[in-house]
Amino acid sequence: MSSRLLVVEEDTQMRARLVRVLREAGWSVETAANGQSALALVASRSYDAVVSNVAMTGMDGLEALSRIKWRYPWLGSVIISPSRNEDLLLRSLRAGAGDFLQRPFTPEELVQAVERQLRMKSQSQRGNSHSHLVRKTLLQAIQAITISLDLAGAPGRPLQGLHSLGILARQLAQAHDLAPGLCEEVQLATWIQAICDLPGESPLVIDREELPTSTQKILQELLTPEAPVESRLVDLVLALGRGDDITEQGRFDPELVEVVLTRNKSNQAQTQEASQKRAMLSRARALDNSQQSVEAIRLYEQVLKADPGSPDRIESALSLARLRKRADVANQAIQAAQKIGPWLNAETCFEAGIVLAEIKASSAETSLQRSNRLYRDLDSRHRQALATLAQEYFSATPLSPELVKTAVEALGSCPEKELLSRHLDWLAPWLLAYPAFDEVPEALRLVQNWLEEDSEKIASLLRQGAWSEAARLGLAKAMTKLPWVPGEQVLRLLRADPNSELRALLQSDKITVGPALPPALRVYSLGPLEVYQGQRRLPSNAWRTQRAKHLFAFLAAHSDQAHSEESLMEQFVSDESTPERLAQVLEAARVSLRPQGWPDVDYIQASQGKIRLNLQLPRWHDLEHLERSYTLAQQSDGKEAADLYRRIVTLARGQFLEDCTLDWVPPIRERVHEKVCASLLWLAKWSQRAGRPAEAFEHATRLVESDPQREEAGVLVMDALIALNRIEEALRFFERCKTQLTIGQALQSAQKRAIAALTY
Repeated sequence: MSSRLLVVEEDTQMRARLVRVLREAGWSVETAANGQSALALVASRSYDAVVSNVAMTGMDGLEALSRIKWRYPWLGSVIISPSRNEDLLLRSLRAGAGDFLQRPFTPEELVQAVERQLRMKSQSQRGNSHSHLVRKTLLQAIQAITISLDLAGAPGRPLQGLHSLGILARQLAQAHDLAPGLCEEVQLATWIQAICDLPGESPLVIDREELPTSTQKILQELLTPEAPVESRLVDLVLALGRGDDITEQGRFDPELVEVVLTRNKSNQAQTQEASQKRAMLSRARALDNSQQSVEAIRLYEQVLKADPGSPDRIESALSLARLRKRADVANQAIQAAQKIGPWLNAETCFEAGIVLAEIKASSAETSLQRSNRLYRDLDSRHRQALATLAQEYFSATPLSPELVKTAVEALGSCPEKELLSRHLDWLAPWLLAYPAFDEVPEALRLVQNWLEEDSEKIASLLRQGAWSEAARLGLAKAMTKLPWVPGEQVLRLLRADPNSELRALLQSDKITVGPALPPALRVYSLGPLEVYQGQRRLPSNAWRTQRAKHLFAFLAAHSDQAHSEESLMEQFVSDESTPERLAQVLEAARVSLRPQGWPDVDYIQASQGKIRLNLQLPRWHDLEHLERSYTLAQQSDGKEAADLYRRIVTLARGQFLEDCTLDWVPPIRERVHEKVCASLLWLAKWSQRAGRPAEAFEHATRLVESDPQREEAGVLVMDALIALNRIEEALRFFERCKTQLTIGQALQSAQKRAIAALTY
């Protein structure tokens, strides 16, 4: 049987010439146009040698070869490059290149290079494979020993634990762009030397002559002049483990020291950076809401510079697309969401479709159709219903009456009333103009909810003439069937309508008018605190004092309780603990919250020494709805539970009151964190069982980001990647897990499944 070769070349003409020469020499040849495609082919098929150009867009030939040789060290390889310098040759050696051809070369030189590689592969495959497996086996065995010693509390052990030493050494080796196999050798050498350095009798007897040759070399050159970088890395990590002063001048490479010192600060810096970006996004929303578009655009653009694909970045892109009327920016948001997963993709396509429709972009219908299809595939009935109605409203192509009716009925079971309120501007007039609207009880309940939450908003839209005659008539019909109407404002406007049929409907004495309600108070506390009165954002400078703001946040988070003045004084005015001082803070909070035009409205009640939020006024709080959704989800199953858990994940935009450091905040923050993690775990498992690995990967990945120490989340990520046939990515993820948590049996089993899929 002829040998099988893989040619990796970006240039079409050059690739064709290489294939022709190699096939004429009698070999079977397959091709890849880039490094990523080469990795996929090698993972799914068996080859005897790889011929690759160095220069390619994206992943270059040496990086691709390095990854291939890590898994198949016995594979022959020929690297082609137009230049030949010391740096390139060194990179080629580290990547495991067998032969190096500088262009131009003759067909005979190419054939001879490949023949040499095939002969060497035949002679050394067994030996190289054995060495590779020995290193892997040693790594796993010694890793288990370090974990056991850490758990046992070995006296005098370096650092907080032996295991972390090896992880740090490997991270530093990777940061220095060492080949994957050499990174493993650095980790192995660090663990072996650290164990040997323990005081007393060593818990492990190691015959160094039985170690892989490269590991022996690293250990032999420790503390020697002109030691190679891998030995110097081990020296530095061991010194850090012993508690030595690694900053001592002339002892270690200053660049290496800087990497080590900054690594411990990186996690804290990343958390702080994410919090700052969310605060910036919150400020941008506030400016946007108050029509200060120029400054809002500037802040949205700053958030947009964050890591590609983050939800904050996607939200900023959609807001910029709306403000600047740029369809290409909205499409960028869609492309970023596609890389994360189907749920965020569906959400983004829907929101982008609305934005694109508002700016009259031709791609709006396509975006809404995609959202509709994605929600259908995700079994999210009410979200699909909303996407269907948006498609009907904004599209030039009407949908079938049966489909629309089904969507209208599905909205009644939507657990996300806040989502429907957010889209009141277009949804309310369309729904009210729907011919069979008054025959759908669920739709009537939505209208009553909107009137109770923000009748001023509806009145404002009526004054502006924003609603069609059919929508106004539908609203009049609805008001005759509602149990009561909050206030006379909307009713008075409709009774002055020019349509005589509409006016006649509202002369009925069956309409019960109740007390007018102020706009619903909408509180977002999962992330920076944001408070809305109806659609109007309460600006940050509206708060009279920080104490008033935090007192309100406390009352909102504990709305089911009445609080004594003594307990609130201790929490918020401990420096001047008097009833008069507390009364000042309470009054500042009341005034800050009082909506315009409602001088007598108090969202904070005080009675008989007890203080709490006024539960008689309309309000909505993301924390309260998250916890209520979690309780309901635990009592549900299937699609109903999935909708509730997804709502929890959507509500959790950040840590609870992440801009507040008071003592009462961390317990709530931890409680919310656990519920969000439990929701992500449930969703990942449910999606996996439902045969939707892309959604399982999305939720499991977010769970890993939220709780890196949860091994079950890592297993779900790997199984999802295996199901998606992204085997190399699954194995890279496993290696990354080694730097973050203790690898247990479950993750090791997932690794075995990935390797089995890779070699299948």
